[in-house]
Amino acid sequence: MNKQFLAISLISLLFLASCGGQSTDTNTESGATTEKTDFIVRTDSLGSFGTDISTEKTAVIQADSTLTLGAEANGQISKILVKEGQTVRAGAPIATISDTMSNFDLLLSQARNNIELQKAGNASQMANLDISISNAETAYKQALQSYNQLLEKTNLEYDNLVDSNNTTLKTYNDSYRTQMSGLDATMTQLLHDADEILGMTKYRQYENDAWQGYLGLLNGEGSGKSEDSWNTVTASRGAIRARLEKKTDFTESPNEDMAILEKGMDDTRKMVDNIISMLQNSVENRYLTREMLQMWLQKWNAHRAAIQGTESQFVSWKTQTNAFLDNYKQKEIATKLATQKNTGMSAEEFNALQKDEKLKLAYQNADLNVRQAIDNAKLSVSQAKDAWENAKKIKATTERQLVASLNNAQIGLAQAERNAGKLTVTAPIAGTITKISAEVGQSVSMGTPVAEFAGSQAQAAIEVDPRVALFLKVGDEVQAVANDQEITGTIASVSTIAGKNLLSSVRVAFPKADKLIGQPVVIKFQVADAVHKNSFLLPINAVRIIAEGQGKIETLVDGKIVTRDVQLGAMYGGNVEVFTDLPADTQVVLSDVTEYNSETQKLVTEKFAH
Repeated sequence: MNKQFLAISLISLLFLASCGGQSTDTNTESGATTEKTDFIVRTDSLGSFGTDISTEKTAVIQADSTLTLGAEANGQISKILVKEGQTVRAGAPIATISDTMSNFDLLLSQARNNIELQKAGNASQMANLDISISNAETAYKQALQSYNQLLEKTNLEYDNLVDSNNTTLKTYNDSYRTQMSGLDATMTQLLHDADEILGMTKYRQYENDAWQGYLGLLNGEGSGKSEDSWNTVTASRGAIRARLEKKTDFTESPNEDMAILEKGMDDTRKMVDNIISMLQNSVENRYLTREMLQMWLQKWNAHRAAIQGTESQFVSWKTQTNAFLDNYKQKEIATKLATQKNTGMSAEEFNALQKDEKLKLAYQNADLNVRQAIDNAKLSVSQAKDAWENAKKIKATTERQLVASLNNAQIGLAQAERNAGKLTVTAPIAGTITKISAEVGQSVSMGTPVAEFAGSQAQAAIEVDPRVALFLKVGDEVQAVANDQEITGTIASVSTIAGKNLLSSVRVAFPKADKLIGQPVVIKFQVADAVHKNSFLLPINAVRIIAEGQGKIETLVDGKIVTRDVQLGAMYGGNVEVFTDLPADTQVVLSDVTEYNSETQKLVTEKFAH
């Protein structure tokens, strides 16, 4: 009895275990369990789509026939290069057309120039991007080095401050000399211009006798104030020159040097004001003409404006310089105390710090600066690294865009070359000219018969998408299969103008297929290098176009659908050119997933059939 019960219990447990071991996707909420339904998507690897445009067409091989060679451009017949009955080789010129309407020759030249400009522009942009990446990398390494130095040496803040202050002191010292030299040059120019009016030097002391008595006559001051100012400015200039010659460090006694500069500017401004007032109160005569007074007033008003600008700049410079000189030494002491973490502060230093509130505050600020410097250095490292990575990403994106632009330019050049080639009517294959249908000087349009031509090879006529026809040209070889035999044909004629059925007609000659006349033939047109080798041609229904040159594709990653941004190029039939950094083995979803719900559905993948 017990054995039977145990056996039944064991069987029950095994049954429950087998039920629990079934693989089911469920959705559990509030104790309820619901099985997910299958959502089938078709996928394939990105690399399986390749970059070639190809199409297959079926036709019947026919015996050789007469072709009408028509004009492929509008214009006038300029030359007839063959005679009736003449045997010609494939590609032989039959006639040339003078382009009177379409400017194919000019468009070809423009297309070639466009290619060169595009290449030059691309090279320039890529060089600039490489420089940006190099600069970003250098900035990152410098930021990392600075951060490591801060961690290894806490008193680096003090060392940097001292170095910075020494550099600033040198800069201010140089700027003192620059200020004095600049004022010296200004004074020299003004003294020279004033001498032209006042005759103060021995070189011009007699030149102004003719108008001397008329200067400042209206207010009765004459030229006395101006002459006194001239002498004062001369003396101030001498003091500045003496300072420049004898003193090398102007930061030792900045107040004295500031006073000399201020006096020189004040004396110069007063001289300018006095001369302008004198000229405004002068009386015209035959020697002191109105034109002379107006010219001098214009010049000295310009001098006044320049002096005012110089004084404004000087006041700003003086304020900045004094602020630095008053505080830099105390800041150095406080920073040194805050950064000597290893040795600590001596009792003497501590007492000095407690007694001087200004020094104490500077110390607290320096201590805070040390901590902030480390945090900022760490942040700078992170930001510099991000900038470096962004620079590389920008280069990759820009490179794809430039490649797409160059490809479009190359397509434009190919089209321009094809159009220019339309100005020459050529024999598609070897054969005989049976009739000349046009004459020199005759106006022709596209399709106007120029000559009739009897081919000597078996042929097949098919129709293709006009967008594929754009990449085909007379003389190109194509591969075909007839009666299980691989044969090679040559394109004898291409019409890039779509017919009533919206397709373009193509005629293919087969030089060694006489025994296959009447047999069906499968012709494969493959346009190699039509798009870039670093891009892929995806079906248009697998791409969501967001804007010009921008789109999105759906990819399958670890069983989940992930949306990716991509750059778009040209469209070819039902395909669109896609630029992406994704590896070739990335699984692309080619089904509509707008209705997919991960909560209630599970993904089931199927291989996409090309």
